[in-house]
Amino acid sequence: MLQKKASPLQYDRPDQDALIDFMNRDYIDVREPTYGARGDDGGNDAIAIQAALNDVPVTGGVVYLPPGTYRITSSIVFPTDRQVRLIGAGRQATILHVPNGTTATPGIIHLRGSEYASSIEQLLIRFDQPDFTNVSTATHFVPAIYAQNCGRFRLRHLRIDLAWDGIDMRGNCGGTFIENLELCAFNKGID
Repeated sequence: MLQKKASPLQYDRPDQDALIDFMNRDYIDVREPTYGARGDDGGNDAIAIQAALNDVPVTGGVVYLPPGTYRITSSIVFPTDRQVRLIGAGRQATILHVPNGTTATPGIIHLRGSEYASSIEQLLIRFDQPDFTNVSTATHFVPAIYAQNCGRFRLRHLRIDLAWDGIDMRGNCGGTFIENLELCAFNKGID
């Protein structure tokens, strides 16, 4: 826990108290026993991640994915009645692995229309592909992120690797913020 100084005048930044309050906010760790994500590329960690997203309070919050490889074989659906931030430990450290045979629909991560600005940050979504040098043999997965008619969402410091379609954001997606996105898709990067 970060400690505040006795007087705001001792800070280098005038908004330091707000920054410290933000840094001390509670978050949900998907590896806690309540959720049970493995992060070892076994099982289906989408179930644990979904349970953590569903437990974010209506005042909003953070779901944290510590370093690891999380196997995703079903969709992860964001709630529509609160602001949720799904945050990994970095694109090299937190990997959502999508194997062949995944039953996710309409996307691996499904952002739904909301007035809240939910976000996905600091992770890699990697798809299994039999031969990534030949588009004719590529598996036609659902999009990595499905956000049709979903305004005001944020994608920050993401990598989407070997997807058929990267991000489906057709329709009214006003207010979308994308920062530092690496994208490798066989069909459409962003639609």
